This record gives sequence, C-alpha cells and structure tokens, in this order.
Amino acid sequence: MIEPFDAQTVFMAGGLLSLSVGLCMLLITIGRNNCKGFKEWTAAILLFDVGVAAVGLHAAWPGPFGVPLAKCAILGSVIFTYDGLSAFTGSRAARLRHAVMLALWSLGFFYFTLVHRDEGLRSGFFDLILVAYGIATLRLYLSKVHSMRSEPNWLIPAGIALRIGLTFFALAYIAV
Repeated sequence: MIEPFDAQTVFMAGGLLSLSVGLCMLLITIGRNNCKGFKEWTAAILLFDVGVAAVGLHAAWPGPFGVPLAKCAILGSVIFTYDGLSAFTGSRAARLRHAVMLALWSLGFFYFTLVHRDEGLRSGFFDLILVAYGIATLRLYLSKVHSMRSEPNWLIPAGIALRIGLTFFALAYIAV
C-alpha cells in the first residue's frame, strides 16, 4: 500500500502551519504591549517550529546537527511555555528546575549517543523530561489560572493532558 504522505512531508507541513502562527504572534508581540507571558509563548512556538523543521529535514542534515537541534528546540519550547504561564500567573520563574532538566537532558543525550548507543533509550529519556514539564505546566495551570476564572476553561488543560498522553504513548511505543 502506498502512503499518501511520508513522515517528512507531514512534519514539514505541520511546521509551516505552526510557523505561520508563530510569525503572527511575533508581529503582535512587536506591535504592542501584550499580556504577561505572551513573549515567552511566542518564543515557544518559534522554537517548536525550529524543532519540527529539524526533524523534517533530518535526512538532509548530518546526524550530529539535525537531531540535537530538534531536541534542544523542542525542549526550549516546553521551557518557554512553562515560563510564559509562570509570567502570566505572576509565579516565580523556575530557573533552577530548567538548569537541572537541561543538565539531565545533556548528560542523557551524550550518554545514550556516545557511551551506550541506544536511540530508543535516548528518545525515551527525552520524552520523560517532556512529560515532567507537561505535568508541571498542567499543575501550574490548574492551581493558578483555572481558579482565576469565573468559568473554567477546560480546553487548555485538556490540550496539555493530551500532549502528556501522546508522549506516554511514544514512550510505550519505544518500549515495545
């Protein structure tokens, strides 16, 4: 059976769609003073776009550049998403958490790339860090933002929970 789209095409199309949203957000950020956290969320979208593009172009880029760039950009996107929510709620920034997670990811990446070469474990380790950030973001949202609203918005926590669930699905897929 012939697949209508290959993975690279899907990543590139998704990246272009997301890039258009990121560029619109960037124009809004430059044009006026926005709500707290909007600049961080704009950076998160743009970093995610870089990560998706690096995944889509991994066949064209040498291995040492494409995958690490994609992982760094996606991790940076998750960090900026959390920081944007922290700024929006007036919470203290989690700089120590970010430093520890980046150090753990760097150690894990180099260990599973150079010492114990296992792409599945390397991806699984990265996914665990994404899950940890997803849970922290969901917890921050539910504890701060959700209670601020007269009518709670369940779409945002559902989206965060879906992202966590899909990451767990990726972990299960890797484990099999």
